[in-house]
Amino acid sequence: MSYMKSLFIAGRKTKTIKKLRKAFESHGFETKYLNIGRINIFTKGNKTFVKNSGINIEDYNCIYLKTSLGLAPFAEPLIDELQDKGIYCQIKKGCYYLNGNEALQAVALNKGEIKTAKTIIVSNPKQLNAIMPSLKYPVLFKTYLQLEKNQSILVESERSLASIVKSIKANLDAIIV
Repeated sequence: MSYMKSLFIAGRKTKTIKKLRKAFESHGFETKYLNIGRINIFTKGNKTFVKNSGINIEDYNCIYLKTSLGLAPFAEPLIDELQDKGIYCQIKKGCYYLNGNEALQAVALNKGEIKTAKTIIVSNPKQLNAIMPSLKYPVLFKTYLQLEKNQSILVESERSLASIVKSIKANLDAIIV
């Protein structure tokens, strides 16, 4: 077995991170922890560099990444760089965006032939008028603005849904039923 060096990158050193490091070490892995706040990504010309103080990420065979969805705009380029450099990471490119976008999740689960509740995604509330009679009530009605869910309502009937749809005056990014 070749010598493995694992780097654990997270927002803080949790009990889970400590237990995982211990488990890796018990199997002969060298491990190190790095707070994600100490990493910087620089681009110059057609090259990208992942830098921090004291640790060369390219010295590691695998990286365990644990961060919040709020760090997706930073985590996704980091994962992309790790993949380009051939460094294993348990999180795959696109995971943060997928987990942070319910509409994208619904489409991805459907593509993967994973059975889910019937999901309708529209950008204009008036598009729901034609499909309201075919829905099985109650339904969960969610609205999104600037990638954030701003409303989630359990709608008991077609009449209630029609009333909600009629009352929407603002432009929304998406509606999921």
